Amino acid sequence: MTNQSFQSWLSGLDRLSAAQWSQLQQAVQERSEGAAAVAAIELQIDTERRCPHCQAGGAVRRGTTRGLRRYSCKRCGKTFNALSGTALSGLHHKERWLALGRSLVERESVLRSAQRCSWVDGPAASAAATGVAPSPITGCVKARA
Repeated sequence: MTNQSFQSWLSGLDRLSAAQWSQLQQAVQERSEGAAAVAAIELQIDTERRCPHCQAGGAVRRGTTRGLRRYSCKRCGKTFNALSGTALSGLHHKERWLALGRSLVERESVLRSAQRCSWVDGPAASAAATGVAPSPITGCVKARA
């Protein structure tokens, strides 16, 4: 699907019925979080493959890096991907971005969002989930210098 047809499709989301919206949500949930996140990111490259450094079009594909397609500019020779030049370019864990976005939309707590995204586990997470606090440390405890 081209970026233009995808944008057209997105603009039609407001007209979906409740049943259609439910079908769409189920289809998105069934797709792996990582593949869906990367697919959404890759849509940021326009059909002209414009370089974010020199704004020249016609960049050529040069493999992948960290799961994203890499492009090389014919004019300036620099390489880039869909996140180059954006505020998201240095962020890690792309495969978890959609889960975090879903948590934000559903107004979940920070801890619940972290659990959904597999960013937290252990005593604090189980305490929050069960409502039972972890047992305190007792006895002689030596601090590290």
